Amino acid sequence: MTLNIQGSIVLGKGFIIDKTTRKQLIELNSQNKEVIFPFMNGEDLNNQPDLTPTRWILNFRNWPLKRATNEEWLQLNKNERKIGEEKHLLVEPGYSDWVASDFQDCLDIINNKVKLDRNTKSKESSQYPYWWFWRPRIELYKRIEKLDQVLTAVRISKYFNIAVLPKNYIYNDKCIVFAEDSFSKFCILFSNIYIEWAWKHSTTLGSSTIVYTPGKCYDTFPFESDSAKDRQLEFHGKAYHEHRKSLMLDTQLGLTKIYNAFHAKTLNKKPPGSQFLSCLSKSEIENQYGKELWTLWNHLQKTKNTCSFDEATSAIIKLRHLHEEMDNAVLKSYGWQDIDLMHDFYEVDYLPENDRIRFAIHPDARKEVLKRLLELNHKIHEEEVKAGLWDKKSGKKNTSKSKTKANQVNEGEVGYGGLFD
Repeated sequence: MTLNIQGSIVLGKGFIIDKTTRKQLIELNSQNKEVIFPFMNGEDLNNQPDLTPTRWILNFRNWPLKRATNEEWLQLNKNERKIGEEKHLLVEPGYSDWVASDFQDCLDIINNKVKLDRNTKSKESSQYPYWWFWRPRIELYKRIEKLDQVLTAVRISKYFNIAVLPKNYIYNDKCIVFAEDSFSKFCILFSNIYIEWAWKHSTTLGSSTIVYTPGKCYDTFPFESDSAKDRQLEFHGKAYHEHRKSLMLDTQLGLTKIYNAFHAKTLNKKPPGSQFLSCLSKSEIENQYGKELWTLWNHLQKTKNTCSFDEATSAIIKLRHLHEEMDNAVLKSYGWQDIDLMHDFYEVDYLPENDRIRFAIHPDARKEVLKRLLELNHKIHEEEVKAGLWDKKSGKKNTSKSKTKANQVNEGEVGYGGLFD
């Protein structure tokens, strides 16, 4: 099973520093760079046009606090040495890796801003190593060290957006990190085929916000794998990603605002031109073309070093075409070319009435895709049961025996539409 989990739970604002503090710490000692990382949170992931974090974080991994000197070690009895090591307070002199006290300038910040705060909380937190994140996700960061990049999504968000980001960030708990680095996997995860599955098997917050859980949405998804098909998925995924990256930089808009425009029905194949809009007032633009078109127009007029409105709308329309190509490539990888996805603007019934228009696949196509994915999920599950990969007593997967394709999910909904009857 691929490791896909939410990022680090820090528990302590004192770990987080700004760029000025980072600069000062590195000027004090260049070695401090070893424990200072870009810190990506959900807000930056959704809103930064270049997808870079605005803050930094001190990270001592799961290192011991200090390395004992020879004299200190000799003065401790066997029990004291054992307690010190068990509580990660110190290790013997011969310990060769880093310890937190090797970075005293950075540790002083934690001593002043985190230690006291942890001690005032629960007994568990007061006994936990205060210089560590509460949930460091050591296994996750070890896994992604071997990758070229990672795929990331915001756990709770208006849209389920996949971004391709560097592996050397620290991701907070508002981010889901997929230990994947291929554009073929990006293509699948950002296709409407997968997005519909994710919405179907996620919970929601206030009906309009997806709360993504990898165990329910990723581990249950029946991925298909074929090297020849993967090359096509890689091509379409990379083409989409590169175009979107340029669009975000050219417009200076983050992911959320890009997809607000992406799903704006008035930004259709023949949107109004900038010369025409320049003659209208804000209220006239909003009344005729909607709030999202006004927002895009206004942003580009007042933001320096951005492209023109006409260039932006052309690029957004192209992004929709590229999304169609990704969806069709994923559909083809399953051999389901008989399904006509019929991309267009539709009311999505699981979204709130005041915000349910999306550029999406036809509702009947959605139901048919979900139906076939569910059938494939059950088929994979049955094959795994026959192969003895599930514990009959507990009903749980024996992950030590195989690499998981999909855990079985149940479907209560009936009636998938009459499109393919």
